[in-house]
Amino acid sequence: MKLSLTNGTGDSKSDRIWMKSATAAGASDTYDLDGGSDCVDAFGNGISFSKVRVLYIRNKSETTGEKLIISGDWFSTAVLGGTTPTLDIQPKGCLLLPALVDGYAITAVSADQLTINPGANTVSYDVIIIGED
Repeated sequence: MKLSLTNGTGDSKSDRIWMKSATAAGASDTYDLDGGSDCVDAFGNGISFSKVRVLYIRNKSETTGEKLIISGDWFSTAVLGGTTPTLDIQPKGCLLLPALVDGYAITAVSADQLTINPGANTVSYDVIIIGED
């Protein structure tokens, strides 16, 4: 599979990227994708998305049972097609979700959050979002 995007907005284009390495310790990390202070660039500026073209999440744990539970109003509705479904990323696992042409739309207030939940565990992870404003 070849993933190719060019700079800009529209089909197969993106104009922003956000990445973070973090550790969730027994509580969910929730990211508001349409603005605010949850997603900031290297200069401390807030990044907002109107569409996500690529989502990558890696569970860095190597311990049995330390999964990440992925949810949030954006992820559950735009990606999984329901209001409360979740997706588990097992230890040493990852999720790579490309949507290069149409992207996954972000809807302010009602579908704009990505939640990463370690359950009762402490789990380190990487997340990368490529999209457009």
